[in-house]
Amino acid sequence: MQKLALLIGVSEYEFGLPPLPSATRDVDAMRRVLEHPEMGNFDQVKSLLNPDPKTMEEEIEVLFSGRNREDLVVLFFSGHGILDEKDKLYFATRTTRKSTGNDFVKTSTVSARFLHERMGDAPCQQVLILDCCYSGAIADGLTIKSDSRLVDVKTQLSGEGRAVLTSSTGIQPSFVGKEEGELSIYTQYVVEGIETGLGDADFNRQISVVELHNYAKRNVQAATNNAMQPKIYSIGEGFNIVIAEAPEKNPQQIYREEVERFYQSGKLSFRGTLRSVDRKALHTLRCSLNLPSEDATAIEHQVLEAYRERQQKLRLLRQMVEPILNGEELVTNETRRRLIRLQRILDLRLEDIDPAFANLLNPNFRQLSSLRKQAGYQPRSPQQWRRRGLIGIALSVAAIGLPLRFHPSLSASVDDALYNAGSQLSEVTNQLRGKLFLTPGRVLDLLF
Repeated sequence: MQKLALLIGVSEYEFGLPPLPSATRDVDAMRRVLEHPEMGNFDQVKSLLNPDPKTMEEEIEVLFSGRNREDLVVLFFSGHGILDEKDKLYFATRTTRKSTGNDFVKTSTVSARFLHERMGDAPCQQVLILDCCYSGAIADGLTIKSDSRLVDVKTQLSGEGRAVLTSSTGIQPSFVGKEEGELSIYTQYVVEGIETGLGDADFNRQISVVELHNYAKRNVQAATNNAMQPKIYSIGEGFNIVIAEAPEKNPQQIYREEVERFYQSGKLSFRGTLRSVDRKALHTLRCSLNLPSEDATAIEHQVLEAYRERQQKLRLLRQMVEPILNGEELVTNETRRRLIRLQRILDLRLEDIDPAFANLLNPNFRQLSSLRKQAGYQPRSPQQWRRRGLIGIALSVAAIGLPLRFHPSLSASVDDALYNAGSQLSEVTNQLRGKLFLTPGRVLDLLF
């Protein structure tokens, strides 16, 4: 059995397509985990950076030629995916360019049909990972990697004994970070799932295609607030193809990851601790790992403290956001800058933050009313604002009048003082009532 991989990254393009600096970094990261003897342990991993169409087609054909049924072949592509007028998928190359209007020169690309034919000629196990997308979108700090129409990936690329992993659906964008050294979001979590072993959901030290997909999907959706929804397509045994080995974990690490999983789910008791059913599950796991109860208790305490610290940070960030969602403060660039600074000081990732709050950090987000609805906030009505003003006046007068009642040197004139305070409240209230066009009865309703 041979394990072979071809990693294609296209970061440079001719006029009409924006560059994708992260594409070549994606290739380097994938190569690192696939070549690692304790992870992918592939016999051959070849990188192909910024190829022209002819070179790319030749390398794909060589990859699938002369393979046996037991062989595993992985093809990874990071770059632009574009469509023709018939919604046929093409992969952009270094020389891909647009002709007239919004059309592109097809001979400057590699078609999905060509790839499908080459894969169909090979009887081996095949895994195709596409970090490209098929819809248009723009977001702050993120770069689009797509065209704008629906692609039927399952029809065009799936086959028997084959798994196709895509970074998003056919109508969603895929994003890459603009910061220096960042990977595409999807590739980041594919690599992380292999490198950390977190993609091994059943702890059997083997990471199958479907396990890796589930790990990447869960984290990508959290990181993008569901703007990206990775998909997997498979026929036959494609789901069960083992793409990598998970690093060996000690019992303490396995137990810690399971405890963290329970806390991250948010399904806790009213005291903010693990539910009894979860504790029974952890007890079963502890026994199967032969983990001493003292070690398990220490791990649970450490995870609980980290969870409480994170919740405290989130509450602090929420306090900053509430005035905006309540309509008490305008959404400005300065507001966003303050929130971003606080987010970094608190060391909170976007996926750690409530989606309603995370959207505020995006300067392209303008639908504040939808954001408030998503967070469960309702804007205050004019009546609520009037009630707050009148109650504020009443409390201010009470703060002046009540100490007089108990001041020994002023006890004789306390009634006069309270009478004067009440008169002042009445006068101010009448002035405010006139400006707000309220009847006296309505003022009493608002106050009491």
